[in-house]
Amino acid sequence: MRLTGNVSMPEELQSLLKSIREKDTKPDDETYNSEDYLAQVPRIVDVLLLCVFYGLYRTQELPSPILNDNLGSYEFNVGIDREITHLRNILLMMWISENKDLLKGSIIDFRAKLYDFLKDILDDSYITHIVFPFYLFKAAEPYGDVSFINRLDRSRFVEWEMKQHAPERIALEFKSRMDEFEAKLADSLHEIMGEKVDGSV
Repeated sequence: MRLTGNVSMPEELQSLLKSIREKDTKPDDETYNSEDYLAQVPRIVDVLLLCVFYGLYRTQELPSPILNDNLGSYEFNVGIDREITHLRNILLMMWISENKDLLKGSIIDFRAKLYDFLKDILDDSYITHIVFPFYLFKAAEPYGDVSFINRLDRSRFVEWEMKQHAPERIALEFKSRMDEFEAKLADSLHEIMGEKVDGSV
């Protein structure tokens, strides 16, 4: 998939991406590093994708259209095939997990609903205009005092102090969310497969 055009997102993420692109200088504080860590990320879209996956791991919900006044946007023109393939696979497994009760009914009805969902997630426009904004706004929701996006912004110039928004802490939180999500999803899928093997479905 090639991500082209504007992606809707929270205004704070729009501001962060523009700030990285424009190579903003560090805060006027000697406790901060002189280089912007996020400016060293190979592609700005990787910051967007980090927020998308965090929002997915945190909410563990399938996407839906959002209604939000805090709407910004950022324009992209970059290939993200590998990341989107991974995202689509996760969404498919989530859908199967959340709709496992349908397997107890008509297999024809199950397949019809499954194919409708596959049609959605294989549509690049659906990914850009529904999936991305949904998870980006989830990443912008406060957790504790600040959101993940806000902490990511604050991490850019942290030097050696292990603050709440230090890059190491953010990385650990991201991995913790991912591990929790993957374990829960795997348990659900194993349960479904176990039921099929036992012949109860």
